[in-house]
Amino acid sequence: KSFEQPLTVIWDDQLNFLLDKIDSRGMCLIVDSCHSGGFNDSVFYGRKRVVLMSCRENEESYGPFFTHYLIEGLDGKADFNKDNICSAEEIFAYASSRMPGNKPQHPVILDEYSDDLPLLLIE
Repeated sequence: KSFEQPLTVIWDDQLNFLLDKIDSRGMCLIVDSCHSGGFNDSVFYGRKRVVLMSCRENEESYGPFFTHYLIEGLDGKADFNKDNICSAEEIFAYASSRMPGNKPQHPVILDEYSDDLPLLLIE
C-alpha cells in the first residue's frame, strides 16, 4: 500500500545517499524487511559501512526472526572470538546461522569496513 503514496517510501539509493553524508569511522545499518538484499547493489561502496539485510533482494522476510537473533547476539552470544566485543560481522554470523529452515529467507551482508566493525563492548 505504501507504493500508492510515493512520499511515504524511501528507496535504497536515497537512503545510501543520505547515509553517505554522515561523517563516521564506521557505520552499521540493519534492514529487516522484504527484498532488503537490494541494499547490496549500492553505488556508494567503500564508505566504511556494514549493512546487515534479513534476506536476498528477491526474497520475502518472514517475521522478526533476523532482528530477534541480532539482538540475542548482542547479549554476548555472538562474541565468537571471546574478545568481549560484539562486532557487526559476529552478530550477522550468529543471526544468519539461526534462521528457521522452513522459510526461504537467506540473510545477506555487505561489509565495506576493513576489519570487524565493533558494536558493543561486553563488560
